[in-house]
Amino acid sequence: MTGMMDCCRRLRFCLGVLVACALGLTQAATAVVVDDDWSLTRWDSSDGLPVNSINAMVQDENGYLWLATMDGLARFDGLHFEVFNTRNTPGLAGSRLLVLERDPTGALWMATEDTRLIRRANGRFQTLDDNHGLPAASVIALSVAETVWAGTAGGAARWTGARFEAVPAAQWPHATTAITPQRIRSRTYSLTFSQHPSSPTIARVPDWD
Repeated sequence: MTGMMDCCRRLRFCLGVLVACALGLTQAATAVVVDDDWSLTRWDSSDGLPVNSINAMVQDENGYLWLATMDGLARFDGLHFEVFNTRNTPGLAGSRLLVLERDPTGALWMATEDTRLIRRANGRFQTLDDNHGLPAASVIALSVAETVWAGTAGGAARWTGARFEAVPAAQWPHATTAITPQRIRSRTYSLTFSQHPSSPTIARVPDWD
């Protein structure tokens, strides 16, 4: 138990340190004393990061840090990096990851530079497209909160747990570049779907639970 607590404390500290990486401030791994009880360590590609910049970062329920980079997804345990990319990971359609989010079930959601959507759950990566219920294959907006919503060139859809369910085209057939969900009451959502930041449209989707 003590070892696990030490690991969690180390990972919480690493989370703060790796923010510097996300801001492009990485240098060769060096230790800098910040007070008598703490030291600051920076990591870069020589320590196992795929590249020297991080586009997004989340922490999972076990304390691991997950880092989206332009050369794959990296998992950090406080000491070592494990890298997942198209060369070693089935189901991962692209290594150039711009977006990384974690949903309430613990699944990781990623969007690539070429607008592909990837989900990781139960140790398995899956690339999702119009064969999985999306209105179009390319995803140009992603909202990960209580419910996962994706925006495409052909409309918007929500994740049901097994596949996507599209908002009926009669309600919203447009390219969706932004989604802002807000729960109104138990089974009703108010959704702001936007074609362009200057022209949002409000759509209400009832009874979707």
